[in-house]
Amino acid sequence: LPAGAADALFDDDEPFTLTISTPLTTLMREVGKDTRVTGALELEDGKSVAMRCSTYGISRLRECQLPSMLIELEPGAGAGTPFEGHEGLRLVTPCKMGGGHDRFTVLEYLAYQTYAQLTELSLKTRLVRVRFHDTEKPDRQLAGYGFFVEDINHAAARNGLEWTGAAPKTFADLDPRQLTLLTLFQFMIGNTDWSAVKGHGSSRCCHNVAMLQAPPDTTGFGLPFDFDQAGLVSTPYSAQSPELGIKHVTQRVYRGFCEQNDFVPDALDIMIDRRGSIRALFDDPNLPYPKSRKKGLAYLDGFFSIAADPKKVERSILRKCR
Repeated sequence: LPAGAADALFDDDEPFTLTISTPLTTLMREVGKDTRVTGALELEDGKSVAMRCSTYGISRLRECQLPSMLIELEPGAGAGTPFEGHEGLRLVTPCKMGGGHDRFTVLEYLAYQTYAQLTELSLKTRLVRVRFHDTEKPDRQLAGYGFFVEDINHAAARNGLEWTGAAPKTFADLDPRQLTLLTLFQFMIGNTDWSAVKGHGSSRCCHNVAMLQAPPDTTGFGLPFDFDQAGLVSTPYSAQSPELGIKHVTQRVYRGFCEQNDFVPDALDIMIDRRGSIRALFDDPNLPYPKSRKKGLAYLDGFFSIAADPKKVERSILRKCR
């Protein structure tokens, strides 16, 4: 999309219904093999958008009935639909179908939405009621809530930056104010499954954080994603990090660097100032699973009780820096 252009997919928060028709049997059989299949995004108004899709993720590939999808559209394919102007999207799917398992997907969607309340340097999302039509097994019907996530390159361009994919050479290359806000947000939602300085396995950079820059400037800005392991979401497959000394993912651990401590008060002021708008997200009557959303909001209230108390900030954040 050109800078400043209307975005029919992400400028609207109203959930919509979508059917994905694709050979799911083949896609699931080839999970983790970078297999791409063709299919279509079918809207309720009868419009259909041709696409290609593949699976992605780490824990979701291992644990889920239906891993999340990378969706590719040909240029111009989405004209006249909510997908107009988009060529690459991620679709976060329910890990398991049925039994209300998509409540975890809704909570992860709200985690993305919460970060977007704190900063423009965030990924846009859109909740969808999605039905999966397996073209190889027409009688196989799967459905649940999922959400689209903005392409990282798209988000970078929207903020006048580029996705470099390279790790920062030194800690000093990271913008301290932006990194502090990111780190406190991860503490807020109880997420330890991330790193802004090193990748997962052989990846150069970084773990569940995309590193953005405005070349030739070398200052790095982190763009976080994948919050399914957060305490706020508490998926059945989430696992705590043993090296952090916690027994459950709902236990918060501050993973900021001590060099960031001077920036903590201003970042907390931003978060406290946005508390009302964050609460409104969880109270939205258009969203499903009110009990889960109420529980999630209570979890965030635990963070705000820390943020509003200087002694708790000192004990739980400033003294816990690395």
